[in-house]
Amino acid sequence: PRGREGMAHFVEHLLPEVLSGITFAALREEFDGRSISYDFGSTRERVNQLLFRVPIAGDNLERVFDVVGRMLFLPTFTDDELVGRERLVVLEEANERLPFSIERRWRMERGRMFWGPKHRLVRFLGPCGLPSTIRMITAHDLRAWHAQYYTPCNVDIVLCGGLAFEAVQQLVARSSLTVDRPSAPSAIPLPANVALYRARRHAMRFSE
Repeated sequence: PRGREGMAHFVEHLLPEVLSGITFAALREEFDGRSISYDFGSTRERVNQLLFRVPIAGDNLERVFDVVGRMLFLPTFTDDELVGRERLVVLEEANERLPFSIERRWRMERGRMFWGPKHRLVRFLGPCGLPSTIRMITAHDLRAWHAQYYTPCNVDIVLCGGLAFEAVQQLVARSSLTVDRPSAPSAIPLPANVALYRARRHAMRFSE
């Protein structure tokens, strides 16, 4: 939103921190113990992305599905102190990317010259926003943004690896991804209605 640029990135930062019943530090320790490689969030121009590499053993996949579902659809944005602490992290990240205000102004001016003055990208620097806009974002803004955009119809799940599609259906059906959230404008598709992913890329193997 204009004047609140960087909102999606801010929400992405908070998601692992607002899981009810477990701290982010404890979650990382658990995933390390399960040999699960994780990236709990990155923000690009058009997507928030979570990435996990999961050994298919025991209940690892079931646990990851449950955690991801709770992160996406059941976070608790009620702790204003946590929001304040994480704001400092977001500001630090924005400042690390472009530490000097003159550099930020030049990048935005260059964007206006390249994209034209009305293009959406000239208002801010990538998905991070600006220090001035990050400071304007309130906990209420974050909760409203999450309720509007973190909905089942806006989520894609992509799995690569040796797992039968029927097994994926069962995992989704049993996970918190299927939780009924009254504020969401759409329900997650029933597993029977999920289409198989059709690859659009092809790989050539040159050696073993």
